[in-house]
Amino acid sequence: MMKSPVFEQLTIPEGCSLNCKVFSGDAFYCPIHSHPEYEVVFISQGEVHYIVGDRKSVLSENELLLAGPNLPHGFYSSGNGRRFTSNYIHLQENLLERLHRQFPEFYLMDKVSDWFKRGTVFHLDPEGAELYNNIFSHKHETRLMSLLTFLLYLNRQVPVCSLTQNYHPDSNKLAESFIRCIMMNAQSPLSLPDMASQMNMSVATFTRVFKKHFSVSYIEFVTGLKVEQACHLLVYSSYAVTRIALEAGFTSVSQFNKKFKEKVGVSPSQYRKEWLSIHLSHTRSSGSWDIGTSC
Repeated sequence: MMKSPVFEQLTIPEGCSLNCKVFSGDAFYCPIHSHPEYEVVFISQGEVHYIVGDRKSVLSENELLLAGPNLPHGFYSSGNGRRFTSNYIHLQENLLERLHRQFPEFYLMDKVSDWFKRGTVFHLDPEGAELYNNIFSHKHETRLMSLLTFLLYLNRQVPVCSLTQNYHPDSNKLAESFIRCIMMNAQSPLSLPDMASQMNMSVATFTRVFKKHFSVSYIEFVTGLKVEQACHLLVYSSYAVTRIALEAGFTSVSQFNKKFKEKVGVSPSQYRKEWLSIHLSHTRSSGSWDIGTSC
């Protein structure tokens, strides 16, 4: 059974439709998470384990993974000395839908969009790998054009496999309004009744609709935000675990330890121990487990 995903708030640079990053190392751990943006991951060296929905497998060299809006996914590498390199891209939510609306010729993107929703793996031939790498070598409007060229190439390919059959995450305006309201009140999360009231719904209706969109309850979702904040503090601060529990909004250390291990799979102390060495050469001023270098 899949762990409840942690919500990750990504930042795509202002004025851009996508953000390109590269991570290279021999140890990596990214807990199961979700976000409204599209994600493309290409392994140019080595391999990494992945979890998408309830599916676990290995993404090998020259393989590419598509993960759509709000589709739970995670990655990890055992750190056995074998280096891997991941070139990955985050695309603005609804980017493909906007392209289709504005340019009828992009109706072909419907198939690509469905692949994103399901979570899909491809093996890239030399032509595909070159087209994908071209995205990273360009900036601004030429980067977007390179992305579109690659997606048109991908549209002609046959996937290795689709990872989910029935999971179709929703990224419509209602789901977006939920996220906006939650993030506006991130420092002092609304109670379930207050959140339902903000959305002009009864508690029962809000609970049902929220879980339909995000596959977790509102309380679980908010807990995921607290855990994400705790992950940041564990890596980028010297605070004691007790203080981090309070800073992240938990009522007690025991509650913090229990919820953190449920979400991440390890205790807060072990998370800090394992990640300090990984993050040492990738210190950033903002963050989560997304430690790739922007390019």
